Amino acid sequence: KIYSSRIHYLIAATNYETGLIDYFSNKNHDDIFEAMRASMAMPLLYNKIITIGGKKYCDSYASSSVEPGMLKAIELGANKLIVIDNCNHNGFGDLFFYLWLLARTRKFRSNYPGSGRINLKIPKNVQVILIKPKNKLKISRLNNDKEILRETIECGFNETLQNKNLMTWLWSINADKNR
Repeated sequence: KIYSSRIHYLIAATNYETGLIDYFSNKNHDDIFEAMRASMAMPLLYNKIITIGGKKYCDSYASSSVEPGMLKAIELGANKLIVIDNCNHNGFGDLFFYLWLLARTRKFRSNYPGSGRINLKIPKNVQVILIKPKNKLKISRLNNDKEILRETIECGFNETLQNKNLMTWLWSINADKNR
């Protein structure tokens, strides 16, 4: 169903050799399931590099942050973006990531977009609906505590329902369909 969907589904992963973000798409018949594995292959923790099309990939702060994905969507012609920003950095994980980054090649480091927020300028014709937790999430990347997972899901569900911009946009789509 992913491959036949009308939705252009993109998955970002960091090229392990170059440090650049590569995007995999259901429209290009990329291996979406391997791309999902690559996008979650956290260096040091997962300790595996995912090979797709002869190239090696992993997860990184750059490939998992919202700004590069927004830029890619705009580049591809999107003019309405629903952005879910659930970034939840912690000092301990950040330290290990930066140590890993220092161990990468000079080529990787010079190409790597960085983990800091980039200065993203949204064109006037692009509407962005941002869904972001109002409070810092209790969960971390390695947490599998069922209660914390449940609280996190409930938080996301409730904040999505309370997002007035999203609800207005969804109602306008529904109204257009009924005309």
